[in-house]
Amino acid sequence: MCKYSEYIKKPYWVDLKHLLEVSKNFRMFSEKMNIDLCDEYFDLNSLRNYYRIDKHRALDLIDELAIRGFTFRSNKSSTILPSMVPSEPIMCILSTSENDSFRRINFASLGLGNFVERFSVASDGFFDGILIQYFSHLNKSINIRLVETVFTENGFIIKPAESIKSSNAVNDECEKAKSDELIIKVFSDGIFNNFRDYCNSNGLVYISDLKGFNFEALGSLRGFGATRIRKIIERYKAFTEKTSNLFEQQDIWRDKSINQHIGEVLIDIAFSDNYYRIFRNFCADRGFTKVSDLWGFDFDSLIDVDGLGIGKIRAIKERYQEIIQAEDSIDSGDFNEQQNDGHQFNIHNDFIDVDIELAFDDNVLAYMKEKGIERIGDLIKIKNGELRYIQGIGQKRLNDLTAEIKLFENNLDTYIQTTFAELSKHEGYDIYRRRVLEKKTLEQIGKEQNVTREWIRQKEVKTTMRIGRMLSIVEASLNNRNYFDGKSVLKFEDLVSMFGSYENALLIKDYIADKGLRHISYFEDMDIFLVNMKVDVVQTKLDEILESIGDVFNFYDKMLEIEELLLEKGIQFIDIFAFEEYLNRKKYKKYNDYYSKNRLTGEYLSSLIVEKFFPNGLTYNPESMQKVKDLMVSEYGLKEYAEKNDRNVWVALGRENANCILWGSNTRVHINNVKIEDELLREIKTMIDTNLENSTSISVDFVYNQFRSKLDIESNVKDKFALYGVLKYYFKDDYAFKKYLIKKQDAEKLTIQQMLEEFIIASGGRVTVKETNEKFKWTQVMLNTAINFNKNILSWNDGKELIHASILNLSDDFISKLYEKISDSFVDGYTNAYMILKKAAVLLMKNGINDEVSVFSLAKYLYSDRLFFSRRPHILLEPTKEQFTSNQLILRMFEKKSIISYEELKSTLMDIYRFSELMAGNIIMKSRSDMFQLHMDQYCLLKDVIITHEDINLVKTETELLFKNKNYITLTEFEAFNLNQRYIQVKDLKIEWNRFVVKAIIEHFFKKDYRIIMRKGADYKFDKIIIVKYDSEISTLEELMVQILENEFTDKGNMTLRRVESFFVQKDIIYQKIPEEFFKLSCINIDEFGRINILKEWAK
Repeated sequence: MCKYSEYIKKPYWVDLKHLLEVSKNFRMFSEKMNIDLCDEYFDLNSLRNYYRIDKHRALDLIDELAIRGFTFRSNKSSTILPSMVPSEPIMCILSTSENDSFRRINFASLGLGNFVERFSVASDGFFDGILIQYFSHLNKSINIRLVETVFTENGFIIKPAESIKSSNAVNDECEKAKSDELIIKVFSDGIFNNFRDYCNSNGLVYISDLKGFNFEALGSLRGFGATRIRKIIERYKAFTEKTSNLFEQQDIWRDKSINQHIGEVLIDIAFSDNYYRIFRNFCADRGFTKVSDLWGFDFDSLIDVDGLGIGKIRAIKERYQEIIQAEDSIDSGDFNEQQNDGHQFNIHNDFIDVDIELAFDDNVLAYMKEKGIERIGDLIKIKNGELRYIQGIGQKRLNDLTAEIKLFENNLDTYIQTTFAELSKHEGYDIYRRRVLEKKTLEQIGKEQNVTREWIRQKEVKTTMRIGRMLSIVEASLNNRNYFDGKSVLKFEDLVSMFGSYENALLIKDYIADKGLRHISYFEDMDIFLVNMKVDVVQTKLDEILESIGDVFNFYDKMLEIEELLLEKGIQFIDIFAFEEYLNRKKYKKYNDYYSKNRLTGEYLSSLIVEKFFPNGLTYNPESMQKVKDLMVSEYGLKEYAEKNDRNVWVALGRENANCILWGSNTRVHINNVKIEDELLREIKTMIDTNLENSTSISVDFVYNQFRSKLDIESNVKDKFALYGVLKYYFKDDYAFKKYLIKKQDAEKLTIQQMLEEFIIASGGRVTVKETNEKFKWTQVMLNTAINFNKNILSWNDGKELIHASILNLSDDFISKLYEKISDSFVDGYTNAYMILKKAAVLLMKNGINDEVSVFSLAKYLYSDRLFFSRRPHILLEPTKEQFTSNQLILRMFEKKSIISYEELKSTLMDIYRFSELMAGNIIMKSRSDMFQLHMDQYCLLKDVIITHEDINLVKTETELLFKNKNYITLTEFEAFNLNQRYIQVKDLKIEWNRFVVKAIIEHFFKKDYRIIMRKGADYKFDKIIIVKYDSEISTLEELMVQILENEFTDKGNMTLRRVESFFVQKDIIYQKIPEEFFKLSCINIDEFGRINILKEWAK
């Protein structure tokens, strides 16, 4: 039972005697404040007084008690006192020895920085009783799962709190103290027999259980007359008032003994506002001059004073309580500046180097400058009473200014919390909040409040100025602490962590988007915050990437190229999936995985079907055409194709922009599925040109027969029809094609290669790709053809420019040395532009070459007669039958080792082949169709897996069982099927089944039955994996989360962010944090209390 109206409560799993031994903070607090260790409640005023003595130790103590599960009860809101409720099950740390295993833990890597120093940790026992989930109180972005893993790996145990019994025995004296407040003791007289029986039968044991009790309701019960009820009420009031007065008197004298100078505060200063004028006059008439004169005064008696109503008396009492309790964490020196000669402020290290101009108005700044104060840290020079000499400052502004400076005595986190708490008291804050969160206009708010639009605007302006000042100070503090070093981007979740809540972050985001800061700017097109970088510069680079990848592309096929371009342009900090968001904001049209700058035609989409599903060519027959039409419906939702005429679909595929070429007498294939090296095409073209010098035409039969053996080895061109289609595609501007004959083109007509070369020469040997596109209006394929089939044209400067070989001024010595460096860079007959850049960095830099595009183009120009060049950046010593791609590197690794970890694949690509981390990850992702996942971090080749039909059918059966009565399953649900009792064969190795084997079987064998969905930008190794049926309406993890909330979350009225997040973690839907995309859904709304609301009508 608690005898305090405001208190700190010990959790049941904490042993206070043990805590005294292991916690220096708690031991000092207990000794200084004479804490009664036999009581589970401590008086909150003892903490307030401890704060006055030593602020920094008090704040450390509050955080330590918070992570141990202590709860704080205050009658007034506080920005310092935590308010947390643990989610079930409550898991605590328990040490297993008295050793110092904690010293092996790298707390900084966990996001806990100076934890050991701050809390004076001396032994493992310090961590006993700490709630594992409450480490997030110290750092909101901390990975709790990682913390738990690290602690258990270092010998600690994580146990349910209920299994830890506190040995903090309560002695007989404490029991006696408690019994004094038992109802049976207070109401022991015979007249209260009925009342005692009533309390006993209703579980009312202590006097505190009667708080808020409706005694009048007893009148409806037998044996409770009006007189008896009156006596019960009188006894209750007599006891509680006596106890309350006793505690208040103890509190006052405790305050008096510890902070005697509070009593010396002048009433005229403490109640300086004009609002208290009548009360000041009342005190002066009775000789009350100091706050100490008011101790024991009955403030309710003021009701008889003219001009003092209930409201003003309440305000006077609250003001008095603020002074004697200092509950705002502001020392009494605020009210009595002239009493002492010492320095007034003690500035925290977080602010000492912040420019003073960011913090104050002009008249205050002028005074500060006169005093030689340039930085906030210089405010320690100010002595008590000096601020009153600022020109034009009144008492109210003086108090406010003092309070503002006092905020700089806290650390940055506390400064932010307290400043937001103060901001919320201003009426302009609610206006700004509604403007941002509810999208209200000034006119709408003005109409609601029956005031003018201008009045509302002025209030909002004042609030935005306050927010701007706070943000400038916070930003400067972070910059001075090197927070921005190594950072290029801040995400919205960083703002949530920094400013304490989702709502605060939204307000900050709006301000930065509208006005910007010195170091941080908002990039709306990608919904990110750039650090020390201009938005327009990043915007230009992103637009250049869009030009490079073309108007139409498959996003996942282009991921590697986009990653490379982001790296080349120095904006690799932009996440590849954020780039996809950029496409959406730029109004690109989306067709499943495809993006297009403009709306795509049916014929173009049908060509994509041919590329993806008919890699060996589409033959014209009823079965194949029906499959094309079915795929057009299922892949792109074009239902009109279900009834399309076969002939019309086939004819459309033959049009030029469909990119489907002749591949047989009655077959077409997409050009991207044709494998033929540029060098072989050049050789064929040279032969054709030579023959056409003496003849008007040449048959494709002749050409095919001349190159048949080479075509068989170096390409997938299988007959004369296929060769005719290939030549017509690449050289349609060079020759006339008719009836399998190749004829001379009009002599006066230039080829695109010649046109481009002449343009570059006329421009001085160097042009930008942008200038070229503006000049010729070619498609990307035409431009690439013009570059690839003219040896004198080199792609240069990250692909932004084209140069003519004639402007190269390279010495023979350079050419010789570069070839030596390239030769040294080869690994197993392979090298690439990144490997060459690493090997020949100094040599290339001396000649002004710094990027892989220029390196590849130069090497191809200089050494194409000695080396074999595939698609950039790959270079080989020997030709390959198929065009070499990054996927070949992955396959080569598995030739040496049957099972390889993801990290080994990634590190090999990075360390040996010199790809960036992002590029390496994308190469692995693009190779997933050839790989089979054996465990969280183990892969083999699909072709090496020996799996039976029985195994495959088992997965299908068990998957359908899990889908019974639900429309989604999590991968972890398969653990219930005793997977470890089955094995899978990989070459000569026997591998035990696990859920990742099941996932791989579903991915490779049941593509048309199920789909796997994960959060956007998920890490395929670790993120939660959800399976839905292929025809499910659920397309994203966020849509599934909304559906689960609607159907499975029972406490709809209490959908706070913390509870919802915990709910999804327990259901194994998310790892730790709700993905940011969830909050972007149009159906999701977060109210001012941090509750999630789902709008009734929302777009699927």
